[in-house]
Amino acid sequence: MKTKYILHGGNAQDVNEDNDLFFSEILKDFSGEVNVLLVQFAAIEEKQERYKQRHIVQFDRAKMGKKINYKVASVDEFVGQIEWADVVYLCGSPGGTPRLLKELNKFENLIPLFNGKTVAGESAGANCLASYCFSKSGGILQTLGCVPVRIIPHYETGMEKMLNNFHEELELLLLPSYKFRVFEIDI
Repeated sequence: MKTKYILHGGNAQDVNEDNDLFFSEILKDFSGEVNVLLVQFAAIEEKQERYKQRHIVQFDRAKMGKKINYKVASVDEFVGQIEWADVVYLCGSPGGTPRLLKELNKFENLIPLFNGKTVAGESAGANCLASYCFSKSGGILQTLGCVPVRIIPHYETGMEKMLNNFHEELELLLLPSYKFRVFEIDI
């Protein structure tokens, strides 16, 4: 069995061809009905509803006849919600990496809960799925390690120096906004 991780460089809410490909990639392995868990822990409370609607629009644009059931993650029900989900989508938000990581670190043995699922993260979500990241809001952070890479989302030329000479045994993944990469991890 494999777990499919999709790391996205950010701004997934924007309507464009690259983001259409990203959301299609998330849904392509499913037919019929798909349960999508929107993990919005990176966003402040005032932005929650707006973010939910933006991401639902993007998933709906890519659903190709599939029926999608949505839930927004809550800390109190998170483990059960992951079990329910086919897709776990970790949303980003400006300054969100430290907030998202703080919430995710509350759960022991989180990675095994992702086994066999499609887990996508954009911006802060991608940061948290990697082993290490550079975040403008948090600096260099050790993250969950679901995917053994160092990552810089929202990459612009020159930013790679932030993670040069840091855990060089791991691939350095430089993801500009709208770009993504797929990893399939055997479990």
